[in-house]
Amino acid sequence: WWLRVGLPSLLYGLALLAKASALLLGPLCLLVLELDRLGRKQAFAVPANGGMVQFFRRLIAELGPFSRDLKQIFGLGFLLMLIYCGSDWRPEPSFVAWARTLPDGPMASVMVYVADHLRIFSNGAEAVVYQIKHNNIGQGVFIAGRTDPRALWYYFPVAMTMKLTASLLALPLLVAIVRPKALWNWVTLITAVLILFSVTFRVQIGIRLVLPLIAFFIIGAAGAAANMIAAMQSGWRRHLAAGAVAGCVFWTAAASVIVWPNALCYVNELWGGTAEGYKLLSDSNYDWGQGIRELRDWQQRNGIENLDVWYFGTDPDRLKGPFHLVSMKDGDFQGPDDFIARFRGRYLAVGTTNLYGSYIIENPKKGQRLEKSELTAIRYLRTTQPVARTTTFLIYDFTGER
Repeated sequence: WWLRVGLPSLLYGLALLAKASALLLGPLCLLVLELDRLGRKQAFAVPANGGMVQFFRRLIAELGPFSRDLKQIFGLGFLLMLIYCGSDWRPEPSFVAWARTLPDGPMASVMVYVADHLRIFSNGAEAVVYQIKHNNIGQGVFIAGRTDPRALWYYFPVAMTMKLTASLLALPLLVAIVRPKALWNWVTLITAVLILFSVTFRVQIGIRLVLPLIAFFIIGAAGAAANMIAAMQSGWRRHLAAGAVAGCVFWTAAASVIVWPNALCYVNELWGGTAEGYKLLSDSNYDWGQGIRELRDWQQRNGIENLDVWYFGTDPDRLKGPFHLVSMKDGDFQGPDDFIARFRGRYLAVGTTNLYGSYIIENPKKGQRLEKSELTAIRYLRTTQPVARTTTFLIYDFTGER
């Protein structure tokens, strides 16, 4: 029982504590593993004349023990998460307020009593419910020049082709060409299923939200490459395949070194490289507010004192100057002339997420609508050539404007 249920329950609880998406991804991965195990022992085999009805009956019967174990794993893991998170042991204000709006009657009296005395909030389950609601509502998204107020179904599959190195993307293709059967392992199967499910994930503000998928992709590709080489006979083809795999590893390592210390911004060569990546991705995929130190170094190196900064992020270092933070919401720009007049005689550094990103559209979750002054600033700056840039800031010169 310990290996079959106990240890998986502990790991599932830890996964839930790390990321609410484990609520779905954990059981999904376990199901894929079980289906792979049953498939390998041909547990689904039915007579040729059995038909689909008999196949599904056999499938349900074979999955019976797994289903019972999964219920225990889910329940125990969730309980572990609740115990670790603890509670403030207070009533939930929104529940109390809702109960008091019910029409007078026995039901209302019961619900008011329950709401007043159910002192188990806040707790870990609230966080899980919040994340589920967040995913259902969605959030503004930007990718490859396209924005949407809620979600784009292809976001994560396409973002993966941008953020993974070209060599890593090529590795499964190499295996598929040389020895297709080597691709089949339970890790690549989980990877394929998670990629399919990723089209339902509506919070699309960074590849970081599917890091388990990235890990499975890398492990699955490495395992497939190892299987391919192991299955090949000694000779020049095997040496060539091993050299190609080693080249992929070297390429990935070199890409990590070259992009340092701006790994967050990485975009592979297939999409034009990191320098132009801000036109393809935003937020935690590129400009997450991490560029303050680099901007300050640029300012000091060039001896510029009159620098305004339209910043995206929450880095407390932004408050130390020596630049001046500005917001476009209160600019009251009626057109380009007003915008130019506001910054005449100064330099303006603009975070790429402010200029290209999901935050420039209406956000249905937060009810934010772009102000006219922000639209004016964005439209003008997008058509103006910056005089310099750091990794995450485009810098414009208004010192010559009259």
